[in-house]
Amino acid sequence: MGFSRVANESTTLGPRSDSKLPVTGMTSIALLFCAVLLASVPVRAQAPSITSLSVNSGPIGASVTLTGTNFGSTQGSSTVVFNNAKTATVSTWGATSIAVTVPAGATRGNVVVQVGGQNSNGVLFTVTPAISNLSVTSGPEGTALTVNGTTFG
Repeated sequence: MGFSRVANESTTLGPRSDSKLPVTGMTSIALLFCAVLLASVPVRAQAPSITSLSVNSGPIGASVTLTGTNFGSTQGSSTVVFNNAKTATVSTWGATSIAVTVPAGATRGNVVVQVGGQNSNGVLFTVTPAISNLSVTSGPEGTALTVNGTTFG
């Protein structure tokens, strides 16, 4: 019927006029089906990758700039996480650079960028103590001294 007529028709397909590949109606339908099928397969974005940190250690509240690739041009729902636990506050976000503040409660561990459900490689960051004040600034030997601050371990 309708298909028998189409199946008997043929045309040529090829990059040059001297390379002819017969394409029947059924082959055309199969090629169209494959094209539609391939077009519906989602393409997964490449995972983010950190190449460096501006500093590899610092206290809570320090500024750190991450350099890398595939961060995305805008932050959206993406995050920067310290030691799998604390999400950093982002001050600027770009496709290859992110500036963050070391979050309260962060500890020594990897910094990871999470974009579109994919994690980057981890880069080690060490949280250092931050001294807020000393009980005395000078005195004779034997004077008691109290050091106040955070992240003493």
